[in-house]
Amino acid sequence: MSARELGHRARTEIALALGVIPIGLTPCAVCGESPFGAGERGARGCFGSNFTDYDALADPSQEIVCAGCERLLAGRPGDSPPPLRTRSVLVSGGELEDLDRAGWWKLLIGDRGLPGVAVLSWATSRKRHHWLHAGLSTPERWEVGTDHGTASWDYDPGLAVTVTGLLILGCRKAEILGGHYPAYRLTEAVLALDAQLSPLRGHLILDLVVWAAPIEDLPEPPEKEQPMIHDDDARAAELVAEIAWRATQRVKDGINFWSANGFLVRRLRRFAHQDLRTLVSRLMQECGVGAEAGSFVASHFRALSAEDEASILTAIRERTDLVAALAFDRVQGIRQERKMPEPPGGS
Repeated sequence: MSARELGHRARTEIALALGVIPIGLTPCAVCGESPFGAGERGARGCFGSNFTDYDALADPSQEIVCAGCERLLAGRPGDSPPPLRTRSVLVSGGELEDLDRAGWWKLLIGDRGLPGVAVLSWATSRKRHHWLHAGLSTPERWEVGTDHGTASWDYDPGLAVTVTGLLILGCRKAEILGGHYPAYRLTEAVLALDAQLSPLRGHLILDLVVWAAPIEDLPEPPEKEQPMIHDDDARAAELVAEIAWRATQRVKDGINFWSANGFLVRRLRRFAHQDLRTLVSRLMQECGVGAEAGSFVASHFRALSAEDEASILTAIRERTDLVAALAFDRVQGIRQERKMPEPPGGS
């Protein structure tokens, strides 16, 4: 049975669990050959102007929508029971169970096993028909319906454990999803955990795990939210950020580039005994900054006095970690200001 056919069967299982009575085979635009009779509204009555999931239908040209799929499509917020699109569900053995965040987490972490073949569907926004993308899940292989497609996943409770570890270490949920961490957060423990989940970054199942995780974002330590920044530190960070923004090494491996004692910090320390102009030249070479950046370097140094250069060099020598952290934040600002897309693999 193909994935599409399994998806159509999943819709039938949900309708049966909602109490729709099978009466014989009927063609259906949504689920194909349906065990339910024809619905009353037909395709035109069921699919409003905001409906966009035609690729998930068995036969978009069919004018009939069966009574089961009509029931799944129907309803408005405030109805009792509420419309299916607003509900996250587990369907198994003819029973439908609503899943809240705690319910999802028990399944994801392994505190509760999936009861054989089941239908899992997650109401991400509570506005779209997520169940159209649900397949038949087993304890080993999940096919979760979401607003944005099917989250196909070989079940592994270790993913929930890894996400929990990052949250306990103070990482924000948005950072975990995007893989962009402040430089001061890139400890060996964070890097090790991030490496475990990075193959699933961008996967819908990671979105589900991070959303369901019961640990919310912890407050940032005050000293990291409002650090005391000297002008020299800010100017040094501005210079380093301009180099980092152009660095091919950052694009290739953003995590290693920004991490504590990573690529950037090690190079800054290696060249700190040089004068500032030599440091900048060596840093650009190591970072893979092209020759076309020469005009940026020239214009930057024209604006600096000898005293300025000495102050910036002192900041890099004596407060390397702080300058690197400030440069990381500045690169995020550069991206927004210049409205440039995220380079693949960079951060």
